[in-house]
Amino acid sequence: MKTDKIKANGVLVGTVTIWMLMFGPLQAGEKIIARVNKAKIPESAFIAEINRQLPYASYHANISKEKYHEIQQKALNNLIIQELLYQEARRQKIQIPRDQIRKQIDIMKQGFKAEADFNAALKQTGMSLKDLEKRIERKLLIDALLKKEVYDQINITDNMLRDYYENNKQKFILPEQYKVRHILISVDPGALKAGWLEGLKKAETIYKRLLLGEDFAKIAKEVSDDTTSNDKGGELGWFHKGQLIASLERALEQLKVGEISSPIRSIYGYHIIRLEGIQPQKQLSFDEIDRNLLIKRLEKKAIEARKDSLVARLKSQADIQIYID
Repeated sequence: MKTDKIKANGVLVGTVTIWMLMFGPLQAGEKIIARVNKAKIPESAFIAEINRQLPYASYHANISKEKYHEIQQKALNNLIIQELLYQEARRQKIQIPRDQIRKQIDIMKQGFKAEADFNAALKQTGMSLKDLEKRIERKLLIDALLKKEVYDQINITDNMLRDYYENNKQKFILPEQYKVRHILISVDPGALKAGWLEGLKKAETIYKRLLLGEDFAKIAKEVSDDTTSNDKGGELGWFHKGQLIASLERALEQLKVGEISSPIRSIYGYHIIRLEGIQPQKQLSFDEIDRNLLIKRLEKKAIEARKDSLVARLKSQADIQIYID
């Protein structure tokens, strides 16, 4: 499974391993915010989980009290779920080999210039190496449980793909598409009126040449400032609505196949476009759909449903006490 990366002490390390370092063991006198079957969830874990959620919710902007309360609820729910999954893994007597735990620690150490830096970072969390090993074991136990109860139980068959297709044919319609060539005369977005006027004059001169019958592809190779398409005679390929700049799409709707637009202004400069072809909207047959994409979509839905069912069952059997508003 792919692991996202974040920075710690200037070095890229795995999110999972850093999360384990975000809070240490329960400290004497520390406030308890919840119990899950008598297991205590400390306030430090709650705060750490909130801080982990904040960047995804705020995008560096201020957030409302309501949004922050929503983050708090999500953080607490995540901690409760993690505890329930851990307890279930222990109940099922799932075992994690010691060498897997040591391997995770070795991976963590690779994120530091020297072992002394790793030890210093570990000390800052208030954890000993033994504490860290327990946290890694906990995470691996949860992963093993999810693999056993969720991921290994998912099997998307051909019949399931076909049933989904038959019941959701409207999701497999290829929209109307346009094949387009263009010539771009670029203008600096910050240019003054004179700069835009100069660009327009150049574009109008090219437009007149095209109206006189000169080859569009040849002129595009000569003068277009679009470096991704000029060597292909300005060919952009096929597009459907919503994929091109709005001003270009509006111009395309007015053209017939083979016709050329007058210069169109955008933030990039002036465009001259030629409509090369139109493909009408098409209902894809089952054999034409992207099977791999559909498998991934159905796997994701099945994983979410199975995990939700597992968590709901564990919650219904658990004694959960919450001590904060």
